[in-house]
Amino acid sequence: MPIDITAKKLISEVKRDLQGTLDSLKDDYIPTRILQDAFHEHNCPEFENFLASFNDTPSALIEELCKKELQENAAIALASHSRLPVSAMVQIARESQHISQKIALAANPAISPQAANILAQDDGPNVRATLASNKETLLRIREYLHFDESPVVRIAGLQRFADEDAFKRACFDLDIQVKIKAILTGKYDDEFLAVLAHSNDHIIQSTLLERKNLSSQILRPMLFSPYFDIAQRTLELMELKPADQAGILSFHPQLLESMLKNQKICPQVLAEFIRGAETDALILLIETQSLEIETLIKLADNAKPELAKELIITSENHPDIIRKLSRGNKEILYTLALYAELNSSQIAQLFSDADRLLIFILAKRGFTCPDLPGLIAQDLVNDSLPSIREFALSSKELIPQSQITQD
Repeated sequence: MPIDITAKKLISEVKRDLQGTLDSLKDDYIPTRILQDAFHEHNCPEFENFLASFNDTPSALIEELCKKELQENAAIALASHSRLPVSAMVQIARESQHISQKIALAANPAISPQAANILAQDDGPNVRATLASNKETLLRIREYLHFDESPVVRIAGLQRFADEDAFKRACFDLDIQVKIKAILTGKYDDEFLAVLAHSNDHIIQSTLLERKNLSSQILRPMLFSPYFDIAQRTLELMELKPADQAGILSFHPQLLESMLKNQKICPQVLAEFIRGAETDALILLIETQSLEIETLIKLADNAKPELAKELIITSENHPDIIRKLSRGNKEILYTLALYAELNSSQIAQLFSDADRLLIFILAKRGFTCPDLPGLIAQDLVNDSLPSIREFALSSKELIPQSQITQD
């Protein structure tokens, strides 16, 4: 309803608190006569700003404001007004020297098609970006701006609208930021996401992996990406089928460590892996997979010292593994002597001759060997090292001879 106020009092209120006056009048009606009197009788820049900002300013007064040289704040507010005439919009779009006024016009929900066409060609990317994000901009103009040379403009359009085709195009944009924005925020079906996954574009694939709840259909192509970091991240996100595990062995052997740490290897792939793997890979296999004792025993065949050590520790000195390793070369026997917990019969199986280094290692670990063959013991009883002599003297086959010597 109309409020009881004079032109003079309205001017006074506006000068005192412009925004407060605008807020207080949101639900009130000021008679047009009062607004006209205040405008024509008082040359007041603050009141011009008020009229440019007041939603209910009559169209006639808006047109008169367009003819005046306004201060910048008033000019910006006028460009945003819903009652701004089409002719004034076109004039601002063509002639305004204030970027901020053009931006205000580009954001105006009431912008005319003519003015929008002009602003779509404006030199200022921020002007075009604002226009692209205005939901009232004509669709044909927004589509034109989706192909703008500036990534700022293209991103602005994506941020504001859910145009599926525009989003899909933007996923392959030359600008990285536009591409990332489109991939992360667009709503796509699995068919299109699979296209992105097959792209072999590092930015596309790495950004795609940031999306939540990707299906195996989407992840699988990236498992075999030419980019190691992509394949590795994919491996951490999915549970591999036997065919995928086999593919890793042949296509991405550098992913073995990640696969062993993150996946349970299936029996078929495990058998193939054991046949061709190097020692380091076999050690990693033991460290990361809960292998059956039968598999560990199989690994003891022709094991190198590093692998033999891992087998001894992991199997907790399993007798079958000790027995297999005791048939190995000197390095394997030394490994057993250094790391295994051996009983007397197992120690005896290590000797085919009087290997002083082997005996020295066993003696230093505190082992004795009552089952040490007498001939070997006899060769060592007079050794220069006390520990070797004591080890030799622990042989049961040497004791009678010892007693004879003492007698």
